[in-house]
Amino acid sequence: MPTGQGDNSFSGNFNAPVVVDSRVSGGVHSHGDFIQAGAEPATVTAELLAQLGELRAEVEALAGSLPKAEVALDAIDDLTADAQAVQDGQQPEPTVARSRWEKIRSLLSGATQLTANLATIGQSVAQIFGSG
Repeated sequence: MPTGQGDNSFSGNFNAPVVVDSRVSGGVHSHGDFIQAGAEPATVTAELLAQLGELRAEVEALAGSLPKAEVALDAIDDLTADAQAVQDGQQPEPTVARSRWEKIRSLLSGATQLTANLATIGQSVAQIFGSG
């Protein structure tokens, strides 16, 4: 039985299929450590804060041509506060943060003038607050 040794590593015996070129090969035995690759939560949170800052600046600059820009800016500010709370070690309500993101995404989905990558921001939100 694997035993956890930290957030992203496990030691023990693993028997898991391997995916190569979209094909699964079973019967693979691995004896050793398993390390899950991925960014540290603090890094993801810092990246989200930077992405939200960039998005806010763009929305603010385009406010005259974006419908409901003020509503979007308020939601961006609220989500930024949630991300900042996570960075400060607090636990904001994940469903509220996800709801804020969905509101932002919905309001800005047709804004072709934006260069901020909404998909990347959505991935960061999902990593921090879950995907619901």
